[in-house]
Amino acid sequence: MSAVQLLFLQDNAEYQEYTGASIVLIVIGALGLAVSAPAFLNLNSKATLLQSLMQLKSMSELRKHKADGDEAATTLGGGHQEAWNSFLQEKGLKKR
Repeated sequence: MSAVQLLFLQDNAEYQEYTGASIVLIVIGALGLAVSAPAFLNLNSKATLLQSLMQLKSMSELRKHKADGDEAATTLGGGHQEAWNSFLQEKGLKKR
C-alpha cells in the first residue's frame, strides 16, 4: 500500500498527508528485509543441503559429507534433526 501511495496517490489532495508515513513504512520494511533475509537464506541453504545429502546413493560420498549434514541438522533442529538421524540409522552410519 505504501508503494501505491507513493506512485499514484501522493498527488491527490486527500491522500497527501499519508506520504510521509508511506516513506517511513517503506524504509522500515527495507531495513527489516535487510536484517532477516541473510538469516533466512542461510537456513534455507542448510535445509537444501540436507535434502541433497539424503538423495545421495554413494556411501563414500555420504561419509564424506556427514559432518556437514550433522551441522546443518543441528542448526535447523526439530524435525530436520530427527529426519537426518533416522536417515543415518537407515544407512548404518549412526548407532541407535
